[in-house]
Amino acid sequence: MKTIHYIYIGITLLFMVSCGDYNENLDGYCEDNYKPTDIKNIKYELTNSDYEQIAKHVNNNIIKSHKFMPDANTAHEGISLWLQNAYPTADNGSKAAITYWQQGSENHFLAPLTVRGKATTYTIKEGDDTSDIDALLKNIKQDAATNDIIVVLFPDNTEPVPYQYTGKWWNRFTASGKEVDALPLSVYNSLGTTYIENADDVLPVYMKNAYPYAKNEDTKTVLYYHNKYQDYGARQYVRTDNEWQLTLTTDTLMRKTIIKEKISAPFELTNGTWVYNPSMTITLPKSKTDATTKAFYQAVADWVWANIDSPAGLTKGQGYVSKWGNNEYYTGSSAYNGCVEWLPTAAKSQNPAAFEGMTDEEIITLMQQNLITVYAEVLKTLFPEANTAEGMEVIYTINFTAMMPEEVEYTIQYKVTASAEFTYIDGSMRPL
Repeated sequence: MKTIHYIYIGITLLFMVSCGDYNENLDGYCEDNYKPTDIKNIKYELTNSDYEQIAKHVNNNIIKSHKFMPDANTAHEGISLWLQNAYPTADNGSKAAITYWQQGSENHFLAPLTVRGKATTYTIKEGDDTSDIDALLKNIKQDAATNDIIVVLFPDNTEPVPYQYTGKWWNRFTASGKEVDALPLSVYNSLGTTYIENADDVLPVYMKNAYPYAKNEDTKTVLYYHNKYQDYGARQYVRTDNEWQLTLTTDTLMRKTIIKEKISAPFELTNGTWVYNPSMTITLPKSKTDATTKAFYQAVADWVWANIDSPAGLTKGQGYVSKWGNNEYYTGSSAYNGCVEWLPTAAKSQNPAAFEGMTDEEIITLMQQNLITVYAEVLKTLFPEANTAEGMEVIYTINFTAMMPEEVEYTIQYKVTASAEFTYIDGSMRPL
């Protein structure tokens, strides 16, 4: 039996020694001609155990204890190392969108909440002139600093209203162009408390009841008393699959209030290393079966239907969108054929009134101009996590096939200029 064991050990060692050069010994193997087969497209949100692993990689106890990233650079370094270990078989060209919690910067719109006294409450008294809130609040807080917040309580209204000082005016407190709300006093009263300890239990229920007609991707930010001193905390939620999902919150770190926000960052495997790469190339091969191609062009057709044909009172088949709903001739995008169809004859057949009196060249030019506009809107829908990045330009490139009627490979580029805002780069739409 010992002899058999030694034979097994010898074979195992021989296999282990030869493993490293296995590919090179295959007939016909050539590194230059190797085609990657394990190209991953990963979408993942970090768990508590993932934060602990990343904390070891970058030697950071804050990540380990509090389960969030202290800054973007640490996040990018730590997640790159974590991906290397989590997906060891991935080939170059693999992409990952990783969602995680990160500490907000000092210029975050909720940063005033991290400083005691920057956010206070004022109850309207008899004799206060509420016809000019700006003048009233300037008189109440004459030493106001930029970004100070006052939550105004009106005697005849149980819903407080937050205002923020710009350095010149007191304006309604907004975030990303949307008004920030404050938790109504009636909620505290119904709970028999003066502050909210279990915000993650209370606020989603409040959001569901307060905004019954909210649509998916709607965002709401709510201020609330988070301690017995009636200091303000905040939670931001986004409507996802008919539920309010937390995307932003205040927290405590070393007895100081901080802001945590949920971030989604893109990474790409290049030369065997995962690197943070917020730019993206979307390749749409001409195909009736490719999932990426069909999903993108269907999103275009849906946008044209929702924003062009339907508002005009048309049914599918009467305007730019076909009766099947999977292709349209506003931009020429076809989820059915898996390409862009800049075909004047087909466009005039689908929507004669829209192209009446136009030459073939004018029709193609119009569809190309429409495509530039519509693709920017579709990118917003498909990539809501896209954002600018400090120190680099973020570019989204789309490669597609156009039928004119011959096949022509095209490319177009957009620069990310704000959160989920895509701006066309002049001259970037061209044949390859």
